[in-house]
Amino acid sequence: MASRLGMHADTCVMMTGGVAKNIGVVKAMEKVLGYPISVSPHAQMTGAIGVACIAAREGR
Repeated sequence: MASRLGMHADTCVMMTGGVAKNIGVVKAMEKVLGYPISVSPHAQMTGAIGVACIAAREGR
């Protein structure tokens, strides 16, 4: 899916979720995409943090 985004030279690629903690998967994705991938130390929590921010903004 990422390769369909029309990436260019200054593209920054980030990976989230629990699988982002698997360095083998990250390295394989870098090889396929041809770009370095950044992984947050909180990759497993990123989705939950995003949902919490949206819920707080919407007053839920």
